[in-house]
Amino acid sequence: MKEFFGYVLIGLGVIFVLATYSGIEMNMGVLWPAFLLIPAIGFHIFFFMNPHPKRAGLLVPGGILLVYAPLFFFSQLLFDGDMSGTWPFFLIGPAFGLLELYIFGGRNHALLIPISILTVVASIFLPPTCYRLN
Repeated sequence: MKEFFGYVLIGLGVIFVLATYSGIEMNMGVLWPAFLLIPAIGFHIFFFMNPHPKRAGLLVPGGILLVYAPLFFFSQLLFDGDMSGTWPFFLIGPAFGLLELYIFGGRNHALLIPISILTVVASIFLPPTCYRLN
């Protein structure tokens, strides 16, 4: 556990060094998604410390937060918090959490139905700008 907190402190240090030398303003208005990323990583650590299919339910909220935290971070950093074109990622979050539950929780095939529905609906409604590779 001490090693985990050491890695967290190293990560915070890297963020602050990058903020100092990159010229990007890093304030709490931009860094608040890190408080979502910490529990997401915690859920995954708690599962993978003792990976048992009965504990795979920890991966659902962990997977959801693991998708939402970078979404909020890049939205704050690049688009000044405007999420009007990225709302389909709110459907991808639960799909990712359920996919992790499917993979690590015993391969319950019934989970593939909501995973597929959420992923297809999200990909249909993603704006065309998300598909450009320029």
